[in-house]
Amino acid sequence: ALLFNRAVDDLDAWCDDVEGHLASEDHGRDLTSVKKLLKKHQRLETDITNHLGAIKKVEAMARGFDAAGHFMNDDIQARAKTIIDRYYSLREPAQIRRENLEDAKLLQQFARDVEEEVSWIEEKLPLARSPQTAATASPPSPTCRRST
Repeated sequence: ALLFNRAVDDLDAWCDDVEGHLASEDHGRDLTSVKKLLKKHQRLETDITNHLGAIKKVEAMARGFDAAGHFMNDDIQARAKTIIDRYYSLREPAQIRRENLEDAKLLQQFARDVEEEVSWIEEKLPLARSPQTAATASPPSPTCRRST
């Protein structure tokens, strides 16, 4: 029972940590920071997957205590169910966090692209406004003229 309690306590502390990461509202301030957050989230998802073995171990220990009719069986089963449910409840927040970070990445990529386009326009605008450009420009073709 001592090993069982220790395993559940470790998983409980680990779940606290993971839930804290998943509740984060930090979605990055630029493309680089969003990419770093996505990599960190991928590691977190891997960690969640890797903890499945510990959950299966807790399930097996709980079944063993139940089969043996352990005097603390009711408490053991309740603790096992709580930590197992808690573990499986991490899936949805992890998916939501991933989707939010992917959306933030798209937004930051769009912002970067817009910034590059604006920069290009600002670079070319003086040339377009130049009187020399207007004097040397060919007249618009008939298809470009405005109909009135």
